[in-house]
Amino acid sequence: MNRPVSLALVVAARFGLLLGLAVWTGVALATLALAPVVYAKLERAQADDLAGALFGRVDQLLLGALALLVLTLGTRVVLDRAAPPGSLLLPLAGMAVSRLVAAFAVSPAHRALRGRLGDANAPATDAERSAFGRLHGAWLLLLTLELCLGLYAVFAAS
Repeated sequence: MNRPVSLALVVAARFGLLLGLAVWTGVALATLALAPVVYAKLERAQADDLAGALFGRVDQLLLGALALLVLTLGTRVVLDRAAPPGSLLLPLAGMAVSRLVAAFAVSPAHRALRGRLGDANAPATDAERSAFGRLHGAWLLLLTLELCLGLYAVFAAS
């Protein structure tokens, strides 16, 4: 590959890495800032519906950012013929594991319990309400972890 094309691909891969990290940390920060406002300004049922829709979209956006990061890191490995530094890979791996757990383990259970809590024919038990709260807290805790790791990864990538 000639030098100008190779240089352009390196610049594009670096831009993609920073873009993916910016999207991830920005969405995480906005979600963490928006969730308490939603519950403060709306009635509980409306807030639960809006938060459920918001969290589903956040999962999709963050999985898209994860795909962009994997693509750009793969491009960097191919172009540089070397692995990215551990100071960048470790936080990205932590973010990826956290997002996969949140999106494919916590969120489906959370949605199932939300549907159960909204069932007027069979009111939810206290144990189900408690489990719902723990799942909600776990999702937000994982998102907070991703935000912290993402900010560190932005620092490591710059």
